Amino acid sequence: RACTMYQTADLVVNHLAKVVDEYGAKVVVLSDVLGMLNEESGLREDEAKRLAGAVRMGLEEVRRERKVLVFMTLVTKTPYDRAVTDHADVLVGLEESGQSIEGTLLKHPFSRSHTSRRFKVRDLLFHNRPGGMAGGG
Repeated sequence: RACTMYQTADLVVNHLAKVVDEYGAKVVVLSDVLGMLNEESGLREDEAKRLAGAVRMGLEEVRRERKVLVFMTLVTKTPYDRAVTDHADVLVGLEESGQSIEGTLLKHPFSRSHTSRRFKVRDLLFHNRPGGMAGGG
């Protein structure tokens, strides 16, 4: 797990291809990949653009050469989102709304329209609970 945008860029650029090969991965999941590029990160704009561009190029190389599906979630909105998320095969936007999370399917290889569904966090956590009821009823 990366704790800084520098670590994220390093993982994607220098290690992702090796991990995909080692484990035979067919799907790469990046959760809130640019979340560390918010205003609180303290990065200069040129440095943030450089890091976002490095992630984009590393991801595109792995996607193209290893033929993997790239699934991303977008939680934190940044000015650099499109630079990276355009290279996702599946993109889901997530937003908190009280005790719920609203998920919006922003991009999917088989869908041209955006769909939205609200769900509670506990329903995600307990969806396989015995008795068949999501969230325990």
